[in-house]
Amino acid sequence: RFFAMIIQTCNKTIYKINSNSIYKMIWLLQYLNKFKEQEQYFDL
Repeated sequence: RFFAMIIQTCNKTIYKINSNSIYKMIWLLQYLNKFKEQEQYFDL
């Protein structure tokens, strides 16, 4: 039972890290898209 608790905690931590990195990736993509739009705006 004790080991199961440790494994569960580790899984939760890994899940948090993974979801966080995915969130950062999405944020980065959105940021790059905005940057591209600004570039096009300056080209005009």
